[in-house]
Amino acid sequence: MVRLASVRGGETVYIPAQLPEHHWLIEAVGLDLAKKLCEHFALTTAGSTKQDGANRKAKAQGRARLYLPVLPIEIRVKELTEKKTSTNQIARMLQISQRSVFRYKKNLREAGLL
Repeated sequence: MVRLASVRGGETVYIPAQLPEHHWLIEAVGLDLAKKLCEHFALTTAGSTKQDGANRKAKAQGRARLYLPVLPIEIRVKELTEKKTSTNQIARMLQISQRSVFRYKKNLREAGLL
């Protein structure tokens, strides 16, 4: 879910039962994992008894409705650092100071996560 949240965090997304060819999910996690997610959520929602209107509508359309939370900044800094993104670029992308990026990286290293 971290990969999904890094792409669509803070949004409600719909996971289809049948994956269209150029779906955003494929770009986010790759074709194999996207297919597995679609299969999983198709099975999960088939037996769902959740009764709110949006979930009923999604279920009737053969898809699962899912809210993806916004990732904590530390996780975003870790992901971007692993992609060799510069400190300046990370600061701009996340709208935080360079000093904050350095601090997050230091904390991640001390925790053995970077």
